[in-house]
Amino acid sequence: MDSPVMGYLANATDSHGLPAMSFPILITSFAPWQAHQLSNSSDDLLMYLHRQRGLPANVTMLRHLPVNYELAPAIVMAKLLELCPRLILCCGMAESRPCLSLEQTGRWQQTVLYTSLDLTRLVRDTRVTQISDHAGNYVCNYLYFRLLDFIQRQRWPTLALFIHVPVLTSANRAILAADFALILRRLTLWAIQAMSGEDTPYPAKSSPAVLPLATGTAPVPANVSAKSNP
Repeated sequence: MDSPVMGYLANATDSHGLPAMSFPILITSFAPWQAHQLSNSSDDLLMYLHRQRGLPANVTMLRHLPVNYELAPAIVMAKLLELCPRLILCCGMAESRPCLSLEQTGRWQQTVLYTSLDLTRLVRDTRVTQISDHAGNYVCNYLYFRLLDFIQRQRWPTLALFIHVPVLTSANRAILAADFALILRRLTLWAIQAMSGEDTPYPAKSSPAVLPLATGTAPVPANVSAKSNP
């Protein structure tokens, strides 16, 4: 799958031992955005899992999102409305971090929005995964904020999480992939529980009052230079 646009993994097998599911899962990755970057580690990790047949068959990948405040949220929100996924994982690159980082919050101006997921339970038994309380000050954070804002405002039945991925090497790639697969398996099971009406391990957290953003429109930061994390 060399295309920078979405492709559906119709032939992937479910390596998690889960039943064949009909609900879609959406996973996104970013494109490189600095001259020295040959690739983006978020996309590298997804492609590694795909080649290892480590993604469920009901995963749709939205690859190579542009590192752009206007375009990235617009593309993701359009796909969210099209697919109505029960689970969405947005992935970005964090060159300075050594671990997978599960982002707890998306921030914009004076507003902090929290994922409803219990990240402490989600990282249990992982080896190189940590919980982060700040998704950075660039497009990754802004995309996450817009996604959480829409889901909370519209009471959308979707579990959402942003994951920052360190630079992949021959030494860390397999273990990072194993952690990611474990996290994906847990989230899929939680989504199944929610669909069946069972108690779920992700009690909603209270958030400050959200900004008055209209769906599809939002204030876009101006004159922002590229940071190490998109």
